[in-house]
Amino acid sequence: MYNFASNYCILKINTGNVDFQKELFDIYKQTVKTETVLRNGKLTGWDYKNISTLGCHLGEFNWTYHLIESHKDKLLQSHQNNAYNYSLAYYHFTKKDYDKASSLLLQVQFTEMQYHMGGNLLLMRSYYELENLDALFSLLESMRIYAIRSKKMTTKEKRGYKNLLRFAKRLVTIKSEKIALTQKDFLKKINKLLEEINGTENIYAKSWLVSKCNDLAA
Repeated sequence: MYNFASNYCILKINTGNVDFQKELFDIYKQTVKTETVLRNGKLTGWDYKNISTLGCHLGEFNWTYHLIESHKDKLLQSHQNNAYNYSLAYYHFTKKDYDKASSLLLQVQFTEMQYHMGGNLLLMRSYYELENLDALFSLLESMRIYAIRSKKMTTKEKRGYKNLLRFAKRLVTIKSEKIALTQKDFLKKINKLLEEINGTENIYAKSWLVSKCNDLAA
């Protein structure tokens, strides 16, 4: 019954009804409380990551941090290090401790595509906030090469990934040029970038790109 209810909430969320995020989180909390989330006494890395990231997204920090620490030993051994480091990194990122988040992400072994994409996107955002431009440009290039070479990504995923990287590189470049531009020219570049982002449908982390453009234009 929990699976049916959670799948229904996920379906609603995927169609844009974000109100169901709280409903889904309440279901997750109940499955943790009753231990129905466990399978043969163990927790999968994906369940652990999904619950903790949703908890952080909703600002349920105390409960989520307790889950991350108290259920680490319940993770399948093959998932433990990656799931723990990624989930704790996401927690610290959401709390705006970008140094801690990036340090933890560097310990994640990107052996699976979902960890590779999710971890690098989070690391990209951390480097941006830390204004670590050298590391950020290097990461963007390695992500671009990964997207080109990956045989596990669909064509749609590759396009969404490439669009993100293209716009992110322009965003960082414009930000770094701010000191050398007049306010008028700077705003012209940012607004043009924002217009192109909003006019492109298939982009990973689109809301993040829009948010950062708006911050610079403010």
